[in-house]
Amino acid sequence: MKSKAIGIAVVALLLSVSSWAQQVVYDNLREYVAGVGDTLTTLRIEQRTRQQIMLNGGADYRITVDENSGLSRYLKKRCSIVTTDTALYVNLRKVRYKSFRFGSWYAKGFRQGDTIYFAAQPLGTIAASGTQSPTANRLRGEIGLAIASSGIVNVRVCYALNLETGRAAFIGHDQMQTLLASRPDLLEAYNQTPSEHAEVVMSYLRQLEQPAPLAYTIDAQRMGQRHEGWGVSLCWWANMCGRWTDERIDSLVTWLVSPEGLNYNIFRYNIGGGDDPDNAHCDPHHMGKGKGLRAEMPGFKDHAADSYHWERDEAQRKIMLRIRQQRPDAIFEAFSNSAPWYMTHSGCVAGADEAGSDNLRPDSYEAFARYLVDVCQHYASTYGLTFRTLEPFNESLSNYWGRNGSQEGCHFDATSQVAFLRVLSPMLQASGLETIIAASDETSTAHSLQAFETYRAADVLPLVGQWNVHTYQATNDERQRLSALVRQAGLRFWMSETGAGGQGLQGNLNMAQRLMDDIRHLQPDAWVDWQYVEERNDQWCLVQADFQQQTFRRVKNYFVRQHFSRHISPGAVWIESGDPSTLAAINAEGNTLTIIALNTTNAPQTHCPTIKGCTPKRVMEMTQTTQTADAEVVSNACQWAPQRGELRFTLPPLSIATISIAL
Repeated sequence: MKSKAIGIAVVALLLSVSSWAQQVVYDNLREYVAGVGDTLTTLRIEQRTRQQIMLNGGADYRITVDENSGLSRYLKKRCSIVTTDTALYVNLRKVRYKSFRFGSWYAKGFRQGDTIYFAAQPLGTIAASGTQSPTANRLRGEIGLAIASSGIVNVRVCYALNLETGRAAFIGHDQMQTLLASRPDLLEAYNQTPSEHAEVVMSYLRQLEQPAPLAYTIDAQRMGQRHEGWGVSLCWWANMCGRWTDERIDSLVTWLVSPEGLNYNIFRYNIGGGDDPDNAHCDPHHMGKGKGLRAEMPGFKDHAADSYHWERDEAQRKIMLRIRQQRPDAIFEAFSNSAPWYMTHSGCVAGADEAGSDNLRPDSYEAFARYLVDVCQHYASTYGLTFRTLEPFNESLSNYWGRNGSQEGCHFDATSQVAFLRVLSPMLQASGLETIIAASDETSTAHSLQAFETYRAADVLPLVGQWNVHTYQATNDERQRLSALVRQAGLRFWMSETGAGGQGLQGNLNMAQRLMDDIRHLQPDAWVDWQYVEERNDQWCLVQADFQQQTFRRVKNYFVRQHFSRHISPGAVWIESGDPSTLAAINAEGNTLTIIALNTTNAPQTHCPTIKGCTPKRVMEMTQTTQTADAEVVSNACQWAPQRGELRFTLPPLSIATISIAL
């Protein structure tokens, strides 16, 4: 506050301010634009009655301070702007429309750019217009302009206060044509029922702050891939949760596989390599410094001459068998992060002495291939569980696999991958298993393209039955190029691992956008998460747990993922949805169209899709996840015009929604 006359009062008031409220007063428009004001918490903001306005003139809101006449006089006569956490008020005593004065006290408004829009009584020729009382321009009162007609008391029109010039302008029908010109949808709606009343005008002006409706076409004739399923790796959460009580394991697995839960049907079992039990070549528990002790996967042999210890890995195995029990149609893949320590150059399953160098010794290619095939045969013969695919590599072109690292990892140059596949393929075929090879699970689409071209040049693609890729780093151009190559080769295609950090629901929705980009541009047959359960975060997982206490809860990410996995089941066909923040699919039976829409912004977003190529009958349900709701069924949220095939719905800020439509 700059006024010396009230400086002492303000200081005293500021000393008693509590920290939770924000009410800021500004001397003039210049200070408001610069954000230089004084924060108060004891203002009294009261709406004046129509009788008060009729008798004394002035604006709609009176702002004072109890038991502080000095500050109250300042608020009435000298303050220009007052803002609270949720509102803005303009002191109309300091505002003129042409030569007309509004009177004392405050009008409520909102800011857009360099303009404040506020509602006030019509003045001058505005008041004399045919839509208003003819006596409305005869205003006089305490400051010379009183209300002459009770009718005008109930009328409000909209004015625009220019923050640079301080001048107010009336916003009428002609001005609305200009202001809404950038939004044809709003202009058309306004012109259908034009009005100069403030409530109508300001409702349209507020919508200018929101994104324009997304208009796009959902075309059922433009079909993409048939969906095989959703999945997740068992590494490393199953290594921890498999030690829990049977009751807790059953609950956790039910959340994962049931149609009412995540409806996942694809699971990747990690064949552990196992570190040197004597730690002769690495630090004890070196993985605890990074990914945690959960990443210490047991190997089935301690040295080359050792017998298999099939009792090991009991925890991960228990989870996998419980999944099969609850989900008999589950698809299982076995994958390796590293060969056992005694087959490597470094003697450490985390990687080579020089990260980025091959760690599997060439003289151990056959031994590693035998190790992988023996594990697959053991599960088939002992548990009747056949892995459909076997993946010997994991992000092998990456250069971060080094000794004493935070997890098992093994670099393979692309040419080394080719050489190993030539050893593994005949051994796997001779095993009698129906398991086929999947490759190459690179961390990025760029690395995957590099590996694919090397495989093709070396003519080893016929040894591979499925192509896997991770999308930790991916561009849509690379996604499309890789998809075209894999489809041309006639291979099944999985996005077999991804995940991301972030914060809160915003991070979860950003991850959902990556999923949409994968489905739209990569066009995989299946999409597979990295982690189901984690400790101490809500981004890299769907369930947060305390592994030792055996407590667990679903986080918001779980409900975000449900929009995809619960509503798009195996056998569904993805179709063109027309907008990058949406996906659409028709179920295997052909009787339901599902639309998934995402809003990663902080403003509401309206969607106006046109549906063609199918015959929608009715909107069955709309479910949304927002900042305040996990899985909310929203009634009457969709406007459906069947004659035109047009749908309209609005997503709240930071939300995702699924709409089911009967065909």
